Amino acid sequence: MKTITGEEFRLDLPQGARIALAFSGGRDSAVLFDMLKSAGADFFAVHVEHGIRGADSLSDAKFAEEFSASRGVECRVFGVDAPGCAKAEGLTLEQAARKLRYGVFESLLASGECDLVALAHHADDQTETVLMRILRGTGIRGLKGMSARTGKYIRPLLFVSRDEINAYAEERDIPFTEDATNADESYTRNFLRAELARIKERFPSVNRAVARLAAHAAE
Repeated sequence: MKTITGEEFRLDLPQGARIALAFSGGRDSAVLFDMLKSAGADFFAVHVEHGIRGADSLSDAKFAEEFSASRGVECRVFGVDAPGCAKAEGLTLEQAARKLRYGVFESLLASGECDLVALAHHADDQTETVLMRILRGTGIRGLKGMSARTGKYIRPLLFVSRDEINAYAEERDIPFTEDATNADESYTRNFLRAELARIKERFPSVNRAVARLAAHAAE
């Protein structure tokens, strides 16, 4: 598997760290799970059930547990109430889900149960993030997008494209779940993801271009 720079991908992990993998059960996190397992990393999976999609959400949590168990890895499932949080705090459902999800991660870090949290964000996610911030009028700081490491959060796949991740999953026959809400373009990120697919048809190197922009902004 190659990165967006054309280089061969190497899983870069801090030595001796206990890692909590944010594991939705989707393709990206399932691929990162497989990579961590193959690398002999010390990790456990963390699945957050947001209380948004009813039976489908519970089914995803069950999948995460069974996927992990079949590979001899501990999976911890946390249930949160994103709709209730959104209503109580005047947040969008996306904002509330993110707040509660990161609250779970922060509690694990604070208790010392893990040293780092691994997130499966990839190059296309980076492009979506930067474009979203541009549309919201960001400054230079926002243009830098996500970093491969932010404090105790690591993103080992940040310079790997969605296409490469898809190919890896197919080659290794990795099962994963599909979140039906990913097709709902009323969510800003889903809308941008659909538009980005069209943009890439004309500008196939858009991920590399945005990665350069983010790097310059970070400098």
